[in-house]
Amino acid sequence: PDNSITELIKQLDELSDTYTNALKNIRTEAIQLTKELEKVSGATEDGRKKTKKSADDADRLARAQKELAFAESETAKKNCGA
Repeated sequence: PDNSITELIKQLDELSDTYTNALKNIRTEAIQLTKELEKVSGATEDGRKKTKKSADDADRLARAQKELAFAESETAKKNCGA
């Protein structure tokens, strides 16, 4: 018999692992960013630069999370035949 269903399940498991790891990385970076921001003072030039960089990093993480959610929804649609 054809093993295409078994292969498809294996690919879906791998894709799920990829999404899970990506989400875990986003969360880890967000936690690190939060810790960095707790140490920053906006009263100094260096503090303002760090705050700006952290804001840029937060935007990047938010975009990554949105893209991941979109990719997951598109994958789900394709796999469910919608």
